[in-house]
Amino acid sequence: YLAVPIVRQGVLANYLFVSVRVEIASGVDLWRTREQAHILRDALVRASHGRDLADPNDPNALNQPLAIEVYRAAAIAALGERAVAGVSIIAVYSSQGTGI
Repeated sequence: YLAVPIVRQGVLANYLFVSVRVEIASGVDLWRTREQAHILRDALVRASHGRDLADPNDPNALNQPLAIEVYRAAAIAALGERAVAGVSIIAVYSSQGTGI
């Protein structure tokens, strides 16, 4: 899970815990990609903290289309465009007790 801070009016209001799946493209060396997992994780954490990924109307919900776009860009930056087949959100949990 990635901890996604939710800031409202300059104050930390919540954390969303997001499980992200990065699908590696066929034909890409999985072992070499696994060696880059720490770089990918760092890129995803930085992306989580660099953008407001919460639904603007609900601090307990993730803006999933934006999050996928941001995480896909981070994965491509870390692994290369040829390596990333897709990015999806598996689960989201709020520190305030809600989740999908």
